[in-house]
Amino acid sequence: MLVPLLILLLAAAALAAGPQIARIDPPDWFTDLQLNPLLLLVEGADLRGVVVASDDPRLAATVLQVSEDGRYLFAELSVPPGTAPGTYTLVFRKGGEETRVPFALRLSCHAFHEPAGFGPEDTVYLLMPDRFADGNPANNVQTSNAAESSRDNPRGWHGGDFAGISAHLDYFRQLGVTALWMTPVFENAGAISYHGYHITDHYATDPHFGSLDEFVALVRAAQAAGLKVIQDQITNHVSPEHHWVDAPPTPTWFNGTRAEHLSCDWNIAGLASPHSAPPVRDSTVRGWFAGILPDLNADDALLRRYQVQNSIWWVARTGLDGIRMDTYPYTDYAFWKEWFPALRREFPRLGVVGEVMEWTPPLVAYWQQDYPKIDGTAEGPLSLMDFPSVRVLPLVYTQPDGWRALRDIYQLDYCYPHPERLFTLMDNHDMARFRTAVGDAGAKYRNALAALLLLRGIPQLYSGDEIAMAGGTDPDNRHDFPGGFPGGGPNAFTGRGLGSDEAAALAWTRRLLDIRQRIPALRTGTFTEVYADPAVLVVRKDAPGSTALVLLYLGSQERDFQWGSPGFQPALDGRYRSALGDGTLDSFSRSPSPPPWRRTARSTAATRPPGPARPG
Repeated sequence: MLVPLLILLLAAAALAAGPQIARIDPPDWFTDLQLNPLLLLVEGADLRGVVVASDDPRLAATVLQVSEDGRYLFAELSVPPGTAPGTYTLVFRKGGEETRVPFALRLSCHAFHEPAGFGPEDTVYLLMPDRFADGNPANNVQTSNAAESSRDNPRGWHGGDFAGISAHLDYFRQLGVTALWMTPVFENAGAISYHGYHITDHYATDPHFGSLDEFVALVRAAQAAGLKVIQDQITNHVSPEHHWVDAPPTPTWFNGTRAEHLSCDWNIAGLASPHSAPPVRDSTVRGWFAGILPDLNADDALLRRYQVQNSIWWVARTGLDGIRMDTYPYTDYAFWKEWFPALRREFPRLGVVGEVMEWTPPLVAYWQQDYPKIDGTAEGPLSLMDFPSVRVLPLVYTQPDGWRALRDIYQLDYCYPHPERLFTLMDNHDMARFRTAVGDAGAKYRNALAALLLLRGIPQLYSGDEIAMAGGTDPDNRHDFPGGFPGGGPNAFTGRGLGSDEAAALAWTRRLLDIRQRIPALRTGTFTEVYADPAVLVVRKDAPGSTALVLLYLGSQERDFQWGSPGFQPALDGRYRSALGDGTLDSFSRSPSPPPWRRTARSTAATRPPGPARPG
């Protein structure tokens, strides 16, 4: 009878136990933030009728809502100013029983790092953690399915991680970039979710990359090395494998269900149009992305609070300098009118860049901060991805009139409230590599790098751009970074084994980033077109105490330009010297590598003609 008696005793103990608490989001919070009260999403079982309290009477807790199935409980927790950091206890009571759960209150990043944001003075380096460098082989395999973690599978996990990035921080410094943007590091439990955009846990890093503590250490180490860190976030959708999908916290947590939902039609223009009927907008902001990614419903007030807190938590916990917001327009605009003010209250200098994958300036500009929206407000990110220039840059080197398309893009800068805040790029992880698009890794490629790094905006390099990596569309544009993984072959970190074009591109990138760093006008100067024809685009950039000319070569044959020609004369008072060489020049001969020319303060003072002083 001992075994049945033991079973009876265990059963009685289970019946007498307090409420079952499986997890609490957020897992901890902060004593020095303004957001108050805090929303708690509690998951467990049989939570209907549960009362929530704290072991410290100063921390007041109130239950707001419990799901019909008793699986989810929403509560508010008030954290009064002056609360000391430490571990407190949340008490969940029901039917005379209770469950006690520790809950930590910490100091936020304000105690060790103020988010610095980003701007035209920066150059951003985009990398996919899984494809950059493997620093810890022990975390490569997370399931029994070997194909999921094979480098032979172009859509599988390849082993890159936080340790691999940390091991190569010197590479970024030597290259000359100032900020790192990593594709999402959230838990992505899917077999082909190495890219990070299919979230299965909003408060966990993916174990393929490393722990949360390792991520915090990476952010701190990068900042100590002079590199800002930008996190990729997604508020629009989650993975189909997220546990919410079949058991949502509220009936309106998602737009539709797995069995019945709209598919996103990607009609961003319809969202900006004053003539669109509600059904037109619904297909865009309520449709499931790609028809398969469950769309989070921004009309749900509890979800909005959850999402705002989640963004704040990641910044406060890690000290991030900025956020890149994926699929930005597909989350209903009303949500952003809450999200941006809340983030600015906590982190006034935090940078935000939104992904608006549209190809004409007016459709991108609509989403930028200070652009009036249909409802009369003007909320939005200060920075956006400059996809219009991405579309035309290959045309410059493949079409006879491509130079006009590039010139037209810059002439449309009047559409943007802040054109200098646009992220400019050659390519990224969602499109074919520039080298493949133009079929060239030599002079054309290096000229395009000059356009990217020396014209207006915040340049963004995609990992491998600096070595002219080739690649078509996904997954061919997501090859492992050379030197980051075992097995030999070329190594971009050391330069060993690189081909001549790849080595030349790397040297050219470093050279351009060096002069960009040394000459203020190249980073923050105002942009004035001086001259344009099918062979050359010349712009002047002026900043206090600094003037630069950028001569972007568009042709394929060597050509001479005289300083005295009428098209140049108005902006070329004074004498200039090459920023990539030595000496002052009265004329120059163009070859397929376009150096900018910087006027020195000394020669300007000596040669400026009589009349009002010009900027610079």
